[in-house]
Amino acid sequence: MEDLNNLAKATMKSSLFLFVGLSASTILLAINSIIIARLLGPENYGLYTVIMIVPTLFIALSDFGISPTLTKFIASNRVEGKNDETFTLIRTGFMIKILLIAVISTILWITSDYLAIYFLSRPEIGPMIRLSVIYLIGQASTDSLNATFIGQDEAGKSGVVMIINAASRFVISPFLILMGLGVSGAVLGMGIGSVLASIVGVVLLLLILHSKIQHDMKKGSSPMNPLKMFVIFGSPLYMSAILLSFQNELRRIFLAFFTTDEKIGNFSTAINFSSLMNVLTTPVASSLFPAFSKIDIDKDKKSLEKMFKISIKYMSLVIVPVIFYILFLSKDLIELFYGSQYKIAAYYLSLYILTFFLAPIGMYVIEAFLNSQEKTMTTLKMKIINFITFVPLSLIFIPLYEPPGLIISIFISQFISLIYGLINIYKNYHLNIDWNISFKILISSALSILPVFILQYILPLNNIIIKMIVSVSIFSISLLICLPLTGTLNKDDIINIKNLSDNLPFIRTIINTLLKIEIKILNINI
Repeated sequence: MEDLNNLAKATMKSSLFLFVGLSASTILLAINSIIIARLLGPENYGLYTVIMIVPTLFIALSDFGISPTLTKFIASNRVEGKNDETFTLIRTGFMIKILLIAVISTILWITSDYLAIYFLSRPEIGPMIRLSVIYLIGQASTDSLNATFIGQDEAGKSGVVMIINAASRFVISPFLILMGLGVSGAVLGMGIGSVLASIVGVVLLLLILHSKIQHDMKKGSSPMNPLKMFVIFGSPLYMSAILLSFQNELRRIFLAFFTTDEKIGNFSTAINFSSLMNVLTTPVASSLFPAFSKIDIDKDKKSLEKMFKISIKYMSLVIVPVIFYILFLSKDLIELFYGSQYKIAAYYLSLYILTFFLAPIGMYVIEAFLNSQEKTMTTLKMKIINFITFVPLSLIFIPLYEPPGLIISIFISQFISLIYGLINIYKNYHLNIDWNISFKILISSALSILPVFILQYILPLNNIIIKMIVSVSIFSISLLICLPLTGTLNKDDIINIKNLSDNLPFIRTIINTLLKIEIKILNINI
């Protein structure tokens, strides 16, 4: 159990580094998206969103499962003491990645006008799609660099790359728009920021691997074994990523065909705001993959089972309360950050945020678990189920309801694929989530938002900023009271959280103070 505690602490520390990097970068990108949205207006911002469909899809095509394979086997090598093989793995992975980026970028450059005409039905955006090749090169490189850092337990360096990426875009995109480049400036700013981040990432990686490079050259390691890893382990994940990326772009394509640029712009602002949830989910989800990879289920099934259940519980404890808060205050949040011109974005946000209610049934944990156990074919099947469910649902609901129809399709298809994943995990590993705890988390969060909901009627506040401060304070206090009273948080959880925070000096004092309050409430409850 001591090994599991150490692993949990390392995962928590890695998550914290990623959280800091992702928080800073997401805040910068969120502000950047707000500035861009205000500078361009709903229609041009919708056009910008449509343009970015193409490079995002091509980025997925350029990976071939390299990024998750690097994370998985670098983490496994660290546990098994195979550090000598790590550089060979990284070198082979990046050789393949560079070749793929070169091929895919060339294809995008040549076909940009055809894609604009036949794929997006907007012939005038061909030159702007061609500009997005810069973004493809930079972001595709950055993704694999970050995966490498996470596998090496160097999440801090991944955070640095994220911040540089976001800060560069934050400065360059608005500047180019103000210089008169409009939508082209926004696209070009995305590309330059990603390239700068990838350059910094390469430098940081070379510094880490300097001694290993010399050692590897002396041994004359062969790239054949890593190549086999990329093919066997990575190819199903590559297909999964392509399906996911293609599905994400199909969302925009269907909207482009069945609704207006103005509604797309409003929907995009809602998606951008809801992406702040990634600040909470991505650090933990990214850290869970290498953490699960370090546990051999044949040798320590109990530890893996405990980590599986705790991961879903604690992830849900973080996400579900935020969902309720955004759900009931979406109008104020959109007006505060994007202004009154995005009139229907709040409605879209309140609907889209409902998709995150899938967290208590393992939305951010199931795939990390399956991939860590090298069940990448199961992950691929989940993506296939998601895709073949999503397409017909979208073709039914989007023409009828436009963006709300898309949200309905997303929720149903994700739910069905997650149920398949849970069934597979139960059949093969006899692991299941704690349904009782998931229900308690939902009840606690719903009860905690009630005082905020009531406050809106008995104490109307005209100033949005003051309203946000008051509502967050009341909601946080209510949540601290409800979690122990409903049995969602127990003494074992408090001990676990305290142990996990022991090596987090920056937030340990705050966490310990909150835990003391929870203990007092638990004692009253008993």
